[in-house]
Amino acid sequence: MLKLQKITAGYNKIPAIMDISFTINPGEIVSLIGANGAGKSTILKTISGLITPLEGKIFFQDKEISKLAIHKIVELGIILCPEGRQVFSSLTVKENLLMGAYTKSKIDHQQLEFIYTTFPLLKKRLNQYAGTLSGGEQQMLAIGRSLMAKPQILLLDEPSLGLAPVITKELFSVINLINQTTKIAIILVEQNATLALKHSNRGYVIKSGNLVLSGNSSELLNSSAIKQAYLGEIN
Repeated sequence: MLKLQKITAGYNKIPAIMDISFTINPGEIVSLIGANGAGKSTILKTISGLITPLEGKIFFQDKEISKLAIHKIVELGIILCPEGRQVFSSLTVKENLLMGAYTKSKIDHQQLEFIYTTFPLLKKRLNQYAGTLSGGEQQMLAIGRSLMAKPQILLLDEPSLGLAPVITKELFSVINLINQTTKIAIILVEQNATLALKHSNRGYVIKSGNLVLSGNSSELLNSSAIKQAYLGEIN
């Protein structure tokens, strides 16, 4: 469904990721794990068009998208839910959700109802300003806004950042429910490596901008090298 082929990308022509190649298949959840600054978020930004690759190619359903404009990538169904949520604080919950459908010719009310069912708290707060929501509520809103674009691939960047463990557990249950219900493929960047692998099918390990290991999530969870490097401090 999505293929990265020897991607090198970065900032001000200085590479942050080098020679990255991986794939994601329809309907699966794939985790990118690694230390802070390893390049995980850069990979998502490159896929979504926020960063243009310095080298390599990206293919979506066999079509090269490496140089496409951001809005064209969104129209294809590749949607980034960014780190830090980035909701529109001065807009209401409903206005934020509708902003997610800005590339669509009309609002899909069936999709809106799906979001209300998935996040019933949002339906109760449609007229509340997004800036007054808690961190967990804002993350739900950010995911809901992304779903309004009707993604085929959802790029989730650090969804648990700054959230209490009980809220994080609830959020990941919802992420799995969305995946199972809609068959949307998900690429997950998550600092909590154990949590990410427990909620994904496969994983790729990024170190200093390089892809150093990949495998089924269960294999990575049971790898002594991965446990020592990434899982020992995270439960």
